[in-house]
Amino acid sequence: MNRIGIIEDDRSVIPEIKLVIAEYLKKKGEVVEYKEYFITDGKDQQREMLDLVLSDIEEGVIQTLFVDYKLDTRNLAVKGSEIIRTIREKLTEFPMIILTNVVEDGKESKATDADKVYQKEVFLNPDDERSEEMVENVLLNMKRYSQLRASLEAKRDTILQKMHQMNESDDEKMKLLNELIMAETELQKFTPTHLLAVEKIFPVEEYKEVLGILREYKELLGTDEKNQF
Repeated sequence: MNRIGIIEDDRSVIPEIKLVIAEYLKKKGEVVEYKEYFITDGKDQQREMLDLVLSDIEEGVIQTLFVDYKLDTRNLAVKGSEIIRTIREKLTEFPMIILTNVVEDGKESKATDADKVYQKEVFLNPDDERSEEMVENVLLNMKRYSQLRASLEAKRDTILQKMHQMNESDDEKMKLLNELIMAETELQKFTPTHLLAVEKIFPVEEYKEVLGILREYKELLGTDEKNQF
């Protein structure tokens, strides 16, 4: 079952978000689950919460994330766009939504897509037709993300299975390696990966050529990430 993450400083808003989504899902005969995240005490907790969110994404705990535009804590105000930017730098394909009282403020950030910034007053009003459209978009993007990630993970696992049963020629091994690198490159847009599957397969001593390709691959990933932001 898909699960929606919610980062919101006003806890009274969370039941409203759930209610609006539940009203839409009732018509479809579907349900989702939720996980809530809170920041109460400034930057340290913000970092801890971000680490938890990224871990939950990697483990498949959540498939989309709602973030309030302005998160007031005891020590400072945190912009939701900062949180989205941090996650977006790592995961370009993970779906996220900013909820705000002033839509124009939320659209100022380059890290957020203009069509993924929703006005709270509209979104939380189930009698407004635009609310249903917003909820529908959220759920469609969540399903798309889940399906694409699952497809990439299945592709990676199929390649890995072939590599574990390797009796192929060196050319075939390199072909499978290239396919694995391409699959994992794409998968890293959807989920954090601390250890690439290719690193688990090839020992340093035996596959110097493979490790050279792997280093170039990681350098390329780092360059691409810098160029994006």
